[in-house]
Amino acid sequence: MGGKINLDSTDLMTNAIDSWFGHPINDFMVKSDSSFTIQAVVDMPKPIKIIRSGIATIVFWADGTKTIVKRSADTQDDPYAAFCIALAKKVYKSNSAVKRIIDRNTVVQK
Repeated sequence: MGGKINLDSTDLMTNAIDSWFGHPINDFMVKSDSSFTIQAVVDMPKPIKIIRSGIATIVFWADGTKTIVKRSADTQDDPYAAFCIALAKKVYKSNSAVKRIIDRNTVVQK
């Protein structure tokens, strides 16, 4: 999978790269006229096995790693939510990083 993002501000671009990919800016930057284009190929983690045991869901990935997520005992069992949380944790490396992204980017409309 890949992504292509057009940005006019270098500061915005630097922040976007740091937030989304965590890679050095030069890995993605292509100069064209007065704007920059960020091009990146993002490999989506591929699950090879999912084990559900009690309150835990364990996702084994094709790269040989695993991600474990646990729901609280009073939360309804939802295999879809468990997998989505495991995927977010795998991509962003921690629950804290996922929560920061949600907090920084959520806008409540009235």
